[in-house]
Amino acid sequence: MYYRSMSLEPNGKVWVGTSEGVVMNTPGEPIKVSTPMVTAVGLNSKTTDLSVLSENLPFESDVEIKFQSLTHPREGVNYSYLIEGGISSWVELGAQDSLYLQDLDRGDYSIKLKAEHINGLKESEWLNIEFSVNEVWYKTTWALFSFLGTGVLLAVMGSKRKKRPWQRRRRNNMSKIG
Repeated sequence: MYYRSMSLEPNGKVWVGTSEGVVMNTPGEPIKVSTPMVTAVGLNSKTTDLSVLSENLPFESDVEIKFQSLTHPREGVNYSYLIEGGISSWVELGAQDSLYLQDLDRGDYSIKLKAEHINGLKESEWLNIEFSVNEVWYKTTWALFSFLGTGVLLAVMGSKRKKRPWQRRRRNNMSKIG
């Protein structure tokens, strides 16, 4: 196995790789930082795979997303993220290669993640990560109807129970009269 390697594709792209990273360039174009890719996902302190983000997550979930850009050299790669509909400006993560979101409220999330290099390479394309967080169970439609139905049932049962002593007294009074 070689420490360094280089490959030239028929379409003119040049690939160069070392143990520190990979870079691809087309001669005449500026070198671009590779789009970050997700390497691990954690949900509520448990490591899981990326497919969990395609499901609806539980209310107040904690999500940790680890990522990496295969850019050479790896030192100097900085990351930024933006939450659409939430944070309106890019948040700098620096060299930190993970994003930790705590106590997520109900809703749909779309996170854009990009990488840039301090050497002035062109910034990467955005990695878009989308997922949804469920509403807390007692605010769901079925739970509200269950609470309403239980309340009506208890009210009806309670009103019938209060009427019984009154009806007995009335019958007793009617029997005394008649």
